[in-house]
Amino acid sequence: MEPAVRDALRVALSSGVDEALSAALHPAEAGRLERFAGRLPTVGEGIVEIPLGPARAGAGPDFHLMPHAVDDRLRLAGVLRRMPEAAGADRDDAMAMADLIESWPTDAGLVCEYDVDTDAAVRLPSLFLNFPAAWTEVEHGAARDLLFGRLPDWQPCRAGIEALAAAAGAGSRVSWIGVMLPRRPRVLRVNLAFVPDERIGAILEGRLPPDRVGRACDALGWAAAAAERAVLAVDLSADGLGADVGLECFVDDRSGEDVDCWSGFLDAARRRGLISEAESVALCSWPGRTMPASRAVPPWPDAWIVADLFGDGRLPQCLREVNHLKVTAKASGRTTLKAYLRFLLDWTAVETGERPVQPQPPGGADFLAAVRHGDTVREAVRRAFSDPYPPRLADVAQCAGFTFDGSDYRSDWMVRRLGSSA
Repeated sequence: MEPAVRDALRVALSSGVDEALSAALHPAEAGRLERFAGRLPTVGEGIVEIPLGPARAGAGPDFHLMPHAVDDRLRLAGVLRRMPEAAGADRDDAMAMADLIESWPTDAGLVCEYDVDTDAAVRLPSLFLNFPAAWTEVEHGAARDLLFGRLPDWQPCRAGIEALAAAAGAGSRVSWIGVMLPRRPRVLRVNLAFVPDERIGAILEGRLPPDRVGRACDALGWAAAAAERAVLAVDLSADGLGADVGLECFVDDRSGEDVDCWSGFLDAARRRGLISEAESVALCSWPGRTMPASRAVPPWPDAWIVADLFGDGRLPQCLREVNHLKVTAKASGRTTLKAYLRFLLDWTAVETGERPVQPQPPGGADFLAAVRHGDTVREAVRRAFSDPYPPRLADVAQCAGFTFDGSDYRSDWMVRRLGSSA
C-alpha cells in the first residue's frame, strides 16, 4: 500500500490538532477516516468534509481527493476500472468516470468525492470537473462535449446548464460540474461562481416552487453577505432543479496566518444555530502547517525523507486550511452547515518560494517504490536516518540490500529544516 494519502492525513492531524478538532470530528470518525484514506490511491492533496451543528446527526465525514498530476489521475482511473460490482458500483458508471478522469484537460482540476461508509469501504466516488475562468468559450464548449460524450444519457441536462448560466447574469460562470452517479436520485451538481446576492432568487424563480425560493433566499442570504466570495451549488437532472440549494462560502485569506479570518462568518452561523461555540473553536484550530521541526507524532514518514534524497534537499510541508464552508437550504426546510478542511503536501522551497525540480537518478524510482512497499527497507531507512546527518543514498540502498548507482549527493535537509534540534 502506498502511504502518501494515509501519511498526509496522519501528519495533518498531528501535533495536537486532532485533540483540538475533536469537537468537530468525533474520534471514531477520525479513525474511520484514516482507515478509509489508507485504502485510496496515492494523491498528495485532499479535503475532509465534516457536517457541523444539528447537521451532524446521522452524518459522517466525506473524503475528497484532488489529483493534479497525470500519474495521480491514472492511478485513480485504474482503481475505478478494477472496481468490482460488489462495491456497489455499476460497471458502466465506473468505466465512464475512469474515461473522464483520463481524458479531462490537464489544465483543469478534478475532485473525487468519496462517501465514507461505516465500514470504511471504498465505493464509487462522485466526480467534480473544473471549468477554469481562463478558458475561452470554445474550450468550455469542447469540455462540455467531452462530458456529455462520455455520459450520453445526461445530454438533456446540457440545455439546463446553459440556462442556469444565463440566469446568473454577466460576470457569472459555471465553475464546476459534479457527476453524482452514486447518489440517489442521480444528479449533476452545477456550481455557479460570482453570482451576485440579488441574483440567487432570479436563478431559482420558475425552477422551484415560490415558497421554496423564499426559504432558500432567507437561508442563504446571510451567508452570501458574510462571505467574501460565494458559489451557488444546485442539483440538476432531466426532471429539473433539485430542491436542495447550497452556497459554498470562501474568504480570501485561507493560509493559516490569520486565524480570525473566519470569525465573522462563524459568529453569524452561531447566531442562526448552525454551529456550536466548541465547533467554531475547533475549526479555527485547523489552519496551520506541520514540518519536520514540528515534531509531528507519528514521525515524519520515511517515504517523504527518501523522496527528498531524489530532489534538492527540501522536504514538503503539510499545510492545513479551511477551504470553504457550505450552507445548504434543504428540501425539508432545514438549513445545514458543513466545513471543508483541506490538507496538502507542499514542496515549495521555503527559502525562495520556488517549486524545485525533483530529478530521478538512475534506479531511483525502483528504490523509492521498494521503500514505500517493503517493511524491511523502511526499517533500514529508519536506522540510516537515526544519525544526525543522513548518509548518501547509495549507503541507504546498500544497507537495505539494493544495488544503487547514485551520485555523491548528501542531503542537508536536517541541518536546514531541523537545525540544532536534530
